[in-house]
Amino acid sequence: MDNKKIGCFIKKLREANNWSQEQLAEKLFVTRQAISTWETGKNIPDIEKFESISKLFKISITDLYAGEKLENKNQVDKVLIDVVKTTNNKVKKLLKFFYFLSYF
Repeated sequence: MDNKKIGCFIKKLREANNWSQEQLAEKLFVTRQAISTWETGKNIPDIEKFESISKLFKISITDLYAGEKLENKNQVDKVLIDVVKTTNNKVKKLLKFFYFLSYF
């Protein structure tokens, strides 16, 4: 996952609709600062916002995760594999953390 690429894509989509960060924030029920942190790649939207953003801009969640409009199935497959790997790594880290806590 490339936070900067996702952020640039959100910015590109926002600008294509001639919306300010404030206007997009209102549509997504977040702050303008949240939009700014997404667009600069400092943070990314949570999964619920991914769904809202994809619906708002009429793109797939996979396109949003990739940070670009995907043109073929191989690109989609690659992104989905990355999602699974990222999720698995986060789950593994959480399990290790809880395992560690169980000793205290």
